[in-house]
Amino acid sequence: LRRALEDGSPLPITLDPARPGLGVVQSGARLADLTTLIMARGYDAPPLGALLHESLSAVREDWDLVIIDTPPGDRGLVEAAFSVAEGVVIVSKTDERSFDGVTVTAERFQAVHQSTNPDVQLLGLALFDIESQAVKIEREARAELEQMLQGLAFEQAVFKARIRHASGAAQDVRKRGKLVHELENEVARAHRERFARIKAGEESTFHASNMDGLAGDYASLAQEILGRLSALTQTEEEDA
Repeated sequence: LRRALEDGSPLPITLDPARPGLGVVQSGARLADLTTLIMARGYDAPPLGALLHESLSAVREDWDLVIIDTPPGDRGLVEAAFSVAEGVVIVSKTDERSFDGVTVTAERFQAVHQSTNPDVQLLGLALFDIESQAVKIEREARAELEQMLQGLAFEQAVFKARIRHASGAAQDVRKRGKLVHELENEVARAHRERFARIKAGEESTFHASNMDGLAGDYASLAQEILGRLSALTQTEEEDA
């Protein structure tokens, strides 16, 4: 990704052999140096957003959907992504520190919306790592976030769907390199066989005992995001 963005060459897409129809542009720690490199070229050099637009445009027609996942702290990368995006999704937990991050991201979104990309829209905010018993905390967080994002997003800024807290599942997906829905059946089978494993003196192969609800959380959130993106695209076509 860094090499492509240095000169605006086509994004180098690696096809995922395990997931038909999915391609990935690989990144790494050195990407953080890109903003400094672009600045060192001087004021006459193309900005990072323009280079990203050039790299993306070369491959955009081959894909139905492009998702850019940015580190929240790098302003240059975040604003470059916003400058080429149709829709933006912010993620947050329910604590005050996360709210500070939402404020910063919203300010960057608004700056790009008012300058380089007036067509970009804030699709909404997704809550994650939500404790199942923290009903009041979630309700208060939703109200505060709605107030913070008033006027920037859809009528209801915070998505109805949210991702529940599941530390065991988080460890399992990272350790095995699979997504929640891909591990769902394996975890269920391992849970059914747990007594046989205990009797044989074997340890459990998973930290999580059930991923049904978590997989449903992700499916619901994806459906809601795609629904808003579809509505956004339809409105743009009608206006055209």
